[in-house]
Amino acid sequence: MVKKISVRVSGLNSLDDPDRLYKALTAETGLTWIREQPEGERAPVLGTLEDLFLATIVGKTGELVAEYAFEKVKEVLRRFTSEYLEPPEVSVEMEPVPELGETTASDGPAEG
Repeated sequence: MVKKISVRVSGLNSLDDPDRLYKALTAETGLTWIREQPEGERAPVLGTLEDLFLATIVGKTGELVAEYAFEKVKEVLRRFTSEYLEPPEVSVEMEPVPELGETTASDGPAEG
């Protein structure tokens, strides 16, 4: 099953924080990350650093690889927040992403 790892950082301290975190996550995990705006939330005003949302997809490589990537993300976030006297709030979660033709419990059968 394909997994999505989402990272949310609130209360960033400097203009460099988003780029530093993005580069650290990319370097440590080897995954491609994208900035994401959660559904129902407004896009940030230019120049504000209130929240940063990053997401990546871990393909059908197996549960162990997905768990390893998830642990690496948490390790990067621990290092990132330890650099600050008042660290930003971070959350990270991993969730399954249904593939084309698959259903989830709430979706019902796939139509086709």
